[in-house]
Amino acid sequence: MKRMAPFCRVLWAFLAIGLFACAGKRHAPPPLPAGAAPESPNAYYFFAESQMERLNGETEASMHSLRRALEKDANSLYLKWELAQLYRQKKETDQALQILEEILSVEPEDTDALRLYAQILQEMDRIDPAMAAYEKVIALGAGEERDYLLLGRLYQTRGDRNNAFRVYRQLVQRYPASFVGHFFIGKLHREKGQYPGAEKALRKALQLEPELVEPRFELVRLYRSEGYGYQSITVKAGMTVSDIAERIYGRFDAEVIAGIRRANPNLRDLGSVQAGQVIRMPWSKFMGPESVEQILDRRIVETYQEILSLRPGNVQASIELGLWHWQQGRRNEAEAIFRQLGQRSLTENAVLSTVVRQYFEQNAFSETELMLQEMLKEAPDSPDLHYVLGLTLNELDRKAEALRHFRAVGVQSEFYENATINIAYILQQRDALDEAIEHMERAVEAKPENVEFKLYLASFYEEVKAYEKAEALLQKAVQMDPENPKVHFRLGVVYDKQGRKQESISSMKTVIQLDPEHANALNYLGYTYADMGVRLDEAERLIRRALKKRPDDGYITDSLGWVFYKRGEYRKALEVIQKAVELVPDDPVILEHLGDVYLKLGNRDRALEYYRKSEDAQDGDTSGIEEKIRSLTEETP
Repeated sequence: MKRMAPFCRVLWAFLAIGLFACAGKRHAPPPLPAGAAPESPNAYYFFAESQMERLNGETEASMHSLRRALEKDANSLYLKWELAQLYRQKKETDQALQILEEILSVEPEDTDALRLYAQILQEMDRIDPAMAAYEKVIALGAGEERDYLLLGRLYQTRGDRNNAFRVYRQLVQRYPASFVGHFFIGKLHREKGQYPGAEKALRKALQLEPELVEPRFELVRLYRSEGYGYQSITVKAGMTVSDIAERIYGRFDAEVIAGIRRANPNLRDLGSVQAGQVIRMPWSKFMGPESVEQILDRRIVETYQEILSLRPGNVQASIELGLWHWQQGRRNEAEAIFRQLGQRSLTENAVLSTVVRQYFEQNAFSETELMLQEMLKEAPDSPDLHYVLGLTLNELDRKAEALRHFRAVGVQSEFYENATINIAYILQQRDALDEAIEHMERAVEAKPENVEFKLYLASFYEEVKAYEKAEALLQKAVQMDPENPKVHFRLGVVYDKQGRKQESISSMKTVIQLDPEHANALNYLGYTYADMGVRLDEAERLIRRALKKRPDDGYITDSLGWVFYKRGEYRKALEVIQKAVELVPDDPVILEHLGDVYLKLGNRDRALEYYRKSEDAQDGDTSGIEEKIRSLTEETP
C-alpha cells in the first residue's frame, strides 16, 4: 500500500473519528487514533476514501469504496446507510430500499433509516408504506417538522382530512412555532365547516409570521364560506325565537331582535314560528348595528388590501378584490382594478397567466370575460388579451364575438397561429367553408413557412374535392418538413381520394416508418389492403397494432372486421363489425359493411335493415347503397 502524506493521514483519521462517531448503534468498529494509518486497508480506510470521492463528485467510485468497506465490516449499519444514500442519489431506488430494509431488520427503530425509507417510497409513489414509515418515525418521538408536513400532505392528497388534522395537531404540539402547521389546521377546519377553529388557527399562523399572505387568502375564503357568521337553528315544537335567543345570547332585547331580523328578512313575525322552520342566528360577536354581510364585506376588502400592502404586485389579490367589488355592485372600484391590470398585462406575463390558470382553465368563463373586457379598455391593442377573450367567448358559444377578437391577433403575436386556426375552425363549423379557405389562403401567404397552415388549408381543399390544390400544397409541406408524419398522412389520404392507391400506400408506409405507433396510418394502410383484397395477413397485423393504441376505436374495429369479411370468415366478421356499430352507431360505411356481412350469411332481412340505416346516415352520394337496397327489394320473376 502507498504510504500517505502526513496531511492525508490526519484528514483520514479526522474523517474516521468524526464521521463514525455518530454511528453508535450501527456497530462501527472503534476508530483508529488520530494520525495513525492501518498497515493494510480496513473499513475506515475505504470509508474515508469514499467520502473524499463523494466530495469530488465521483459517485461511482464512492459507491465502490463503500462496498469495499462493507467487505471489511459487513455488519456496519452506518456504512449500509451511507451506501443507501448514494443509491438514492443515483436514482437506483430498488437497491437503496433493499439496503434500508436490511438495516431495519436489525434496528427496526432506526429513525434515520426509517425517514430515508419513507422518502424513497414516497418518491416511488408507494404511498401506503411511506405513510406507515413516517407514522413510525413520529410515534418514536423523532419526528422532524418536515416529517409531519409530508405525512399530513399525503393524508390530504388522499382526502383523509381526519388523519391529516391529527398529524398537524401533533406537529404544533411538538413544534408550537410551526406557522405552517397552524395554517393547515386552519385550512382543514374551514373545509370541515368548523369556522371558529379555522379563524383561531389562521390568526395564530399570522401571529407567528405576520408577513405571510397565504393565511390571509385563507381568511378571505373563510369569510366567504357559506354559513360563516351564522348559526342555523331548526325550530322544534313549542320553541319560540325568544327561547332561542336567550339560549344563544343570554338576552332578547332590541339589538338582538334587530340582528335576527337582518339575518332573516323573510321572517316577518318573530312571535310565530313553525316547527321545522330554520332560523339563522348571527354569532354573538356580529350582533350590532351592521349586518353580518356588511361586516364580512369590510373584512374581506381589508384583508385583500393587507395582502396588497405586503405584496403590491400580487395579481391574484388584485383580481379577487376586483371581482368582489363587482359582485357587491361597486363597479367603479372593480373597473379601476381591472384597467390597471390591463395596463400591467402589457409588461407582466403573470397577469394573463393568472387569469387563464385560475379562471379560464377552471371553466369560470363569465368571470374571465368580465375581467378581459375591462382590461382591454386600457390595453385595446393587446393581442394576448384578444386571444384569450376569443377563447372565452368561443366557450360561451358566442362565435361571432369570438371571431372578432381572434381576428384582432396580429401576425407578430405568439398566438397568431392558434388564433388563425380557431377562426378557420369556427368558419368550418358555421358551414362557411369558402370563407374558411380564403382565410387560410391569406394565412399561408402571411406565413409561408408555417406547415400547420398548409395542413389546414389542404384539409379544406380536400373537403371541397379540390384534390389537385390539396396535393400541390402538401407536396410543398413535405419539402419543407420531410420528417413530419402528419403531412405524409394527409397526402396519402388525398392520393387515395384521387384513386391513386399505390401512391397512397407509399405515403402511409412513410408515415409508419417515421412514427411506428401512428394508429391512423396503421389502420389506413391495413384497411386499404383489405379493401383491395390483397396482403390480408399483413393487413390484420397492421390493424391489430392500431387497435393496441386505440382499442375502443370503432373505425379501426370495423377495419379488422373487413379483413375477416375479405377472407370469407363471415361469422368472425359479424362479431367484430357488430362491435364497431356499437362504438360508432351512425357511420354509413360501417352500417353498410354490417349489411354486407348479413347478406353473405344469407340473412337478407337484416342486410336490408342495415343498408337502409346506412342510407339514412349518408349525406353524400347514395347511389351505391340505393342499388343494394333495390336489388334486395325487387321481386324475383
